[in-house]
Amino acid sequence: MELERDVENYLKRQVKLHGGLAYKFVSPGQRGVPDQLILYKGQTLFAEIKKSDGELQATQKAQIRKMQRYGASIFVLWSKHDVDEMIKKMRRLYKGR
Repeated sequence: MELERDVENYLKRQVKLHGGLAYKFVSPGQRGVPDQLILYKGQTLFAEIKKSDGELQATQKAQIRKMQRYGASIFVLWSKHDVDEMIKKMRRLYKGR
């Protein structure tokens, strides 16, 4: 089982390796917002990190849906493999920028 902090540390390293920035994201007064703010080639993305046997809380699901309605790109990452898949998608979507 991969711990949440291990996935988070891996995410930060991989985003940096591919030319982006990853910041811990906290929004006071807004429960359930994603954990990480990612900046990559002029784009802003969010990531919610969960341990491999964790689950999203109702407030997290609601925030993700709300943010997506406003056009936010949000990834839910359960493992290092999920981070790798997010990086692939991120690089494919934003390669021309």
